[in-house]
Amino acid sequence: MGKRVRTLTGHPDRQNPFASQVTAFPFNFDRPSDLADSLRGAVTLYNTYWIRFSYGQLTFDRAVENTKVLIKAAEEAGVQRFVHLSITSASPDSSLPYFRGKGLVEKAITESRLSYAIIRPTVIFGAESILINNIAWLLKWFPIFIIPGSGDYRLQPVFVEDVAEIAVSAAHKDDNMVIDAVGPEIYTFDELVKLLADKTHSKAWLIHIRPQLALFFSRLVGYVVKDVVLTRDDAGTLAISSLTPGIIYDSRDNPFDPARGFFSSLNVKLAAEAIGSESRFVKTTARLGVYYPVLRRVVFATSVRGGVARAFDETEDLPLVERFFLGGRNTVRGYGQDSLGPKGEDGNPIGGNAFAQWNVELRIRVAGNWRFVPFMDAGNVWIDPDDATGNDLKYTVGAGIQYNTPVGPVRLDYGRKLDPEEGE
Repeated sequence: MGKRVRTLTGHPDRQNPFASQVTAFPFNFDRPSDLADSLRGAVTLYNTYWIRFSYGQLTFDRAVENTKVLIKAAEEAGVQRFVHLSITSASPDSSLPYFRGKGLVEKAITESRLSYAIIRPTVIFGAESILINNIAWLLKWFPIFIIPGSGDYRLQPVFVEDVAEIAVSAAHKDDNMVIDAVGPEIYTFDELVKLLADKTHSKAWLIHIRPQLALFFSRLVGYVVKDVVLTRDDAGTLAISSLTPGIIYDSRDNPFDPARGFFSSLNVKLAAEAIGSESRFVKTTARLGVYYPVLRRVVFATSVRGGVARAFDETEDLPLVERFFLGGRNTVRGYGQDSLGPKGEDGNPIGGNAFAQWNVELRIRVAGNWRFVPFMDAGNVWIDPDDATGNDLKYTVGAGIQYNTPVGPVRLDYGRKLDPEEGE
């Protein structure tokens, strides 16, 4: 036997596509007692109420107050479980109204008497998703597509049905929880746009401009199509202003296929309010590589890398796009791309604030430009840099075939985990 379902809506007079299967009630934010009456008997309340942008009197502050009324009505009605759809990077201290409002709502929920689950999805894709579908539409119909900023910021799109499954599962649990709902694949924004361009057979020219200019041009497009294409908060989530000084020492005899020499680098990335960044953090990364011929046809190569990131001021958590990830052909082979390290409640990687990586190879010249490369890799990612220790490193071994082309080597590697944990 199925569950009885009712919905709260701002448009109760619209035709109900579910007919008698779903009963519709108005929000009644201005009549809290009526709102509580419409919730009586409900076991679980799934809250997706929010606004994408302020319009007239309906501002983000108003949306926060409306949600607080809903929370109190749920308490009065005896709702047993409150499942709230929030967003990653929600924070009461955010300078972006969308994310600040979401953070204030989360705070109100955690301070209520309700049993709750807060779900924080990343970019959601599906039949009615806004951002992904807007990108696809613009790529299909416009000759130029503007990418805010560098385009190297990372996204972990999550399928709408996966978010729904997480929400339903969370409703059947008793513990208060906050769940990061992220997809299994990580893309840079550039990669995501190019993937959508390929799927839509787009010939659009991709150009990079400052996020503020991207917002200006999106408003022009929105005026033409009579819709909001990109909000300030959409652009703000993609804009992290930073200074990135670094030093490099390179004595390798060949940058693509070195046989001897050293490579070392130290880089610092500082994002601060003074230079226009919405997030405040400092990231330090270092690398040391050594290459030495042990035999006429054999080169010993080893590389050590590490990094630490810390947020400061009002920023509590490093943005997802700035966290460290390991796993894959360029880091720790034998693990899936970006899969090594902390996982969210749904089992997908969420990155960390510190990492360590060690690679050892024997590059054996077989014939001409062909190389046989046995290797050992090690590494891990930690959420808290203070927890980082060499005892937590994950090891893999394997071998690969490498062919050196004029523009760099092409490789095919196979790696296996040593002493994998359950589920790896």
